[in-house]
Amino acid sequence: MNKEPHNIEAETSVLASILINAHNLDRALDVIEVEDFYDKDFSKMFEIMIELKEERDKKIREDLINLTKQLPDNIEIDHN
Repeated sequence: MNKEPHNIEAETSVLASILINAHNLDRALDVIEVEDFYDKDFSKMFEIMIELKEERDKKIREDLINLTKQLPDNIEIDHN
């Protein structure tokens, strides 16, 4: 847990913005780490959000791999 100074309203705003738009987590991760939260419950929530994002990203990668395996041989994918 981070020490003083802290701003519970700012922590709440960060978490709320992520709940409203999951893409805001990527932005938050550029400047915030789990340990930056003063409130331990908020820190845990942020950690869970990161874990869910990692699971989602892994699932998307797996889906793309499966998709390319299912494509007919006559379809070419432009990698550019």
